[in-house]
Amino acid sequence: MRTISSGNLYEMILKGDPVTVVDVLDEETFRKSHLRGAINIPFGDTFEADVQRQIPDLSEQVVVYCMDTSCPLSADAARKLESYGYRNVTHYPGGRTDWMEAGLPVEGLGEAVQPN
Repeated sequence: MRTISSGNLYEMILKGDPVTVVDVLDEETFRKSHLRGAINIPFGDTFEADVQRQIPDLSEQVVVYCMDTSCPLSADAARKLESYGYRNVTHYPGGRTDWMEAGLPVEGLGEAVQPN
């Protein structure tokens, strides 16, 4: 499974590379804070149908993340995406915590989770 660092992902986003960043955490957590421009597809019972609806192109560049390196959801989601036939899946293991610790921009409702 391919992985990416916060710096490389941020560079892709800044350059406008065609990439879909997917937060696999629950909707409430996503609303509080997520990587700028990310979409939310929670890793659960409807994951496959939700992915197929929101990302119909199997060749699209997809980066998945969750909270941090101890959260297994994004790695599991990346493996599932590959099993569904997605060909350009990358896992961002550092997740939202690593992103915010790097001082990179987030969106959401929770002022308390914004980087310093």
